[in-house]
Amino acid sequence: MKIVLNGCYGYYKLSDKAIKAYADRKGIWVRKADKLLGAYLTSESPDKWNDSDESKSKCFMDDDIQRDDIDLVAVVEELGPEADGFGAHLYIEEFDDGYAWDIDEYDGDETIRLYPKEAIVRELVSAGKVEELISYLKGADVLR
Repeated sequence: MKIVLNGCYGYYKLSDKAIKAYADRKGIWVRKADKLLGAYLTSESPDKWNDSDESKSKCFMDDDIQRDDIDLVAVVEELGPEADGFGAHLYIEEFDDGYAWDIDEYDGDETIRLYPKEAIVRELVSAGKVEELISYLKGADVLR
């Protein structure tokens, strides 16, 4: 599994180019909102914008994208540093999808934290596979 993280102090932020590339991959139209800082408005087509009242349009922000979204990962891989928004240095972390995960953040600098999945632990314990269990737990942040 691959996820996108921010690797510097600051905050997770996609560039305008990355937002547009992501939207293209998803088949949606986006444009920057005039009155909503950091937000984009979405539409099914370029001629269906609600220009009279932005508050009635669908709003979209880069924080709305799941970090493991395959299209987000592809955009960051393709654009490299051009995907970085202001105050961000995005990178991709790859890990075994046999683990649950979340993002640990300190002043914007992010790392991934892996957790064992209960079903896998139960399966290994009930099968008496002690060595495999220890190996699995070492792959998470449990026995490091």
